[in-house]
Formats: sequence, structure tokens, C-alpha cells
Amino acid sequence: MHMGDLKRSLDFQLIVILIVSMMLFSAAGLYGIYAYQKESRENPGWVNSPEHKRFISKMNGATIPAVVLLFLSLALCIPKRVFNRYILKWIAVVIGGIFAIYTFLLDLKVAFVTFMVLLIGIQTVSLLLIIYRKPVFYRKSGHMVQIGSALLHLGITILILYLAVLSEYSNTISVFWIASILFMGGSLMSFYGK
Repeated sequence: MHMGDLKRSLDFQLIVILIVSMMLFSAAGLYGIYAYQKESRENPGWVNSPEHKRFISKMNGATIPAVVLLFLSLALCIPKRVFNRYILKWIAVVIGGIFAIYTFLLDLKVAFVTFMVLLIGIQTVSLLLIIYRKPVFYRKSGHMVQIGSALLHLGITILILYLAVLSEYSNTISVFWIASILFMGGSLMSFYGK
């Protein structure tokens, strides 16, 4: 593949987004560790103070762009094989736009849940299209491998939603188990399917 073709490929673009998001997330994490350690040395009781809550809120806000880019790039991994590139870019823009609007008009938690549910929806549609044998290109062939990969990605996205938001609610353990079953089943089908 020519370098110009590679740079225009959606795979390459998603990899760049993934790398940039991880770098942003890492930078925010390093800054957070530094600031936390510094504040802990200067004010040992600060963990129980309102300043600590503000610090946590500030750090959560600082990581949002990286987290959104990370999840968007991971969640579009399978749909990019199913949908037309033009349609997929519009889907990404619409999902990102809804997230931004909800963040400003409602609150970050509602925006994140909506964002993740939309990503789960697009992955579910992709999975159904793969199951019903829409032609899909994968590096490893086999219908079971393709379904397994889609299940694996869907399980990861649902698990992230559970861990990030739903784990604080006691009646959502079933969501965890659904995500775990999708993840494990998808892994088995991806690695051992023919």
C-alpha cells in the first residue's frame, strides 16, 4: 500500500485517533499524579476537603476529550468494515455532536451514557449485518471469526459503560454479566473460530 493511500485509509485515521487519545489521557494522568502528590505533601488532610472534590472534578473534565476519542475510535472498529466510509463519518460526527450538545445542555454523565448507548447501538447494527452475511473484509477469514470480533467489541463497549457509570447502581449487575458473556464468547469465536 502506498503511503498516501495509507494516510487516507480509515484504519490509519482510527489508529492515529487512538494514539492521540492515549497520549492525551496519559498526559492528564501524569499531571494528576503530580498535582495529587504535591497537594498531599503540602496539605495532608486535603483528601477530605472540598478542594479534593474540585480536583477530581477538574481531572475528570480534563480527560473527557481523550476518553471520547478513545471510545469513538474503538467503537468504530467493526462498523468501519460494514458501513460505507461516508456514512460512517457522518455517524461519528452525529454521535460526537450529540455528546457535545448533551454535555453543555444537560450534564456530563447523561452525555456519556447517551454517547455509549449510541456506540452500542451502532455496534449492534453492525453485528446483525455481519450475522446476516453482509460482505465484510477482515485480515482473518471465517464467518465465526467476524461475528466473534463484533461480539468482542460490543462486549468491551458495554463493559466500559458498566464500569464507568452503571457499577454504582446495585440492580445493574446483569449488564456486567451480559458484557462479560459477549466479551468471552467473542474472544473464543475470534481466536478459535474457522
